[in-house]
Amino acid sequence: MRMLGGAWGALDLFVSKIMIFNFLFDKLIPSSIKGYIERYGQKIVSSLNPCIKISFNEFNGDRLRRNEAFSPIQLYLREKSSGSAKRLKAHVIKGWHSPIISMDYNEEVTDEFQGVKIWWTAIKHTPNKQILLLANSVEQRSYRLCFRKRYRELINESYIK
Repeated sequence: MRMLGGAWGALDLFVSKIMIFNFLFDKLIPSSIKGYIERYGQKIVSSLNPCIKISFNEFNGDRLRRNEAFSPIQLYLREKSSGSAKRLKAHVIKGWHSPIISMDYNEEVTDEFQGVKIWWTAIKHTPNKQILLLANSVEQRSYRLCFRKRYRELINESYIK
C-alpha cells in the first residue's frame, strides 16, 4: 500500500511539473519563437514515429466542395467497423427500416491489405468559439489512415486508388 502512495506522489509531482512548464511556455516565450519550437519539435517526433498518417477531410480547403473520397471511405469503414469497432453510432434515416451503423468518432478500426496492417480513425474536431464565429461549419470531420513507412508505395499506388 505504501508503494502505491509513492507512485501516486511521483505521478502528482510529474503532472504538476508539466503544468508549470506549459504555463511558462505559453506566457513567457514569444509566439514567433513558439512557432519554431513547435515546428522543429514536430519534425523530431515525426522522424521517430514509424507511421505515416493521411487525413481525408470531409470538405476541401475552401470548405465549399465536399471531398469526393470521403463518402466512399465512409461506406467502406461502415462495413469494416460493424464487426470490429467497440464504439458505434447509429443514424436513423426517414423511410429506412433499420438504422445505419457506423464507427463513432475517435474510434479506431484495423484493416489489412496484402498482409499490411492499416489503421483508420474517425475524427471530429469542433473549433473553439473564436474560430466558430468565422467559420460556416460547426464541426470538421475527417478519416485518418495510418500505416508503416515501409509500405508507403504499396498504400499510395494500390490501396488508396
